[in-house]
Amino acid sequence: MGKLFTLTFPVIRISHSQIKCWLRVSNVRKLKIAVPTKKHKGLEDVVSEVFGKAKTFTIVDVEDGEVKNVQVIDNPAASYEYGSGPVAVKTLADLKVNLVMAGELGPGASNLLGHYKINRFSVKSNTKVADSIKEALKLTAEPS
Repeated sequence: MGKLFTLTFPVIRISHSQIKCWLRVSNVRKLKIAVPTKKHKGLEDVVSEVFGKAKTFTIVDVEDGEVKNVQVIDNPAASYEYGSGPVAVKTLADLKVNLVMAGELGPGASNLLGHYKINRFSVKSNTKVADSIKEALKLTAEPS
């Protein structure tokens, strides 16, 4: 049997000012944001307390600071007993998400976000998705 080994990737956690700088410096005009949510309510839903076991993900397409599209997907890993975070991250990576707005993340999910170069923006659980998105967009619109 082969040796077991662990790969460790850096955790990418960014603050409000860092996201503003990242968007400005990288000249990002389009964002695909994923938010772990509790139901199928889109922008009216609230941020879930959990990431990997969240019932749904609200996916928000933003272009030039405006919300262009909102879709809600079921989390395929919501019912997993273990390992739900990495499966959720892979699902979001396959959807070409480049920013996750969440409260807490487990170590597996955090490492894989870094591996897929998906940035993380911390938000409080139970905050309305629309309010979280508005705050992030407001920060990117503010002059330096």
